[in-house]
Amino acid sequence: MFLFLTLSLAASLALLFGATEIERRAIVGRYTGVNGLAILCCFTLSFVGSLVVVALATVWGGWGYLLHLLPGTILYHFFMGVSLVHGLQKTSERVALEDQAMRRGAAFRLRPARRGRRRHGGGSISSWTAAYQSAAARISASVSSAAMGDMISCVRLPVRKALSWVSR
Repeated sequence: MFLFLTLSLAASLALLFGATEIERRAIVGRYTGVNGLAILCCFTLSFVGSLVVVALATVWGGWGYLLHLLPGTILYHFFMGVSLVHGLQKTSERVALEDQAMRRGAAFRLRPARRGRRRHGGGSISSWTAAYQSAAARISASVSSAAMGDMISCVRLPVRKALSWVSR
């Protein structure tokens, strides 16, 4: 049983690290397309395969294996997902900062020299962070406008009824 569980864990690790390497190469190579599909498919395949391993271990070894392996496989995939995706996000941020530095360098070489005092910004943020902040602002605005619309409609109806009674 130990050999079976060890081989299935090794296969899962190889699958997940292979998918992470494919995604890392796509990020560093600046490929556009279906980004994240490889790691999503491999995580799904690994999790379903782990459930099959848990079922087989339960059949061969008894219910004790189910009680130990099922929470273990859930925690394993959660922490592997968090750590691998975090590493991919760091790689993506590094590549975005390199692109930004290259664009600034090219813009600096093409721009004529400035005269007078230079103003420096408070720092730069990556395009991913800017996109996230922009999306968060849009979601916040739509939620607040929907809430305000509900509040206005709740207030508008009694006011109209009261005004219609006064106007009669």
